[in-house]
Amino acid sequence: MGAKAYTVHRIDKGTSGVVLFAKDAGTHRALSMAFEDRRMGKTYLALVHGAMEGEGKIVAPLKDRGSGRVSVHPKGKPSGTRWKAVRREGERTLLEVSPLTGRRHQIRVHLYSVGHPVVGDPLYGEKRGEEGRMMLHAWKLRIPEGPWGGALDFTAPPPDGLSFG
Repeated sequence: MGAKAYTVHRIDKGTSGVVLFAKDAGTHRALSMAFEDRRMGKTYLALVHGAMEGEGKIVAPLKDRGSGRVSVHPKGKPSGTRWKAVRREGERTLLEVSPLTGRRHQIRVHLYSVGHPVVGDPLYGEKRGEEGRMMLHAWKLRIPEGPWGGALDFTAPPPDGLSFG
């Protein structure tokens, strides 16, 4: 009780799923470096508007607009996101998405920029979806080998509407 927890990374407000904390400063430092060096494997589930098929990669620089929003901009920081269509649901598609870089709102902005905003996204899409929440979920996190031992995998079960059923 009363022990300090060190936040290793964050997810956007409205996104559900895995968030990683460390119990001590040394582990926090090692995990933070793994994120910075892009050695962490992150997989999200996103329900998006429109039909997407197959898989692909979105490579577009992202720039903070200073208003809480981010946009694709030629003077932005290099950013990449991989996606894979899992299934179609009428005019929507469930995707597995993996950020290759760790920019603010990256997945949301990249999908919006190609015409497939995340369902329920209040900043980069509709004001409020019928689901009542943004349909983006931090599904899996893979931590590489480190001072804690071998590689570790964490999974947060998807909420209703984002399962593989």
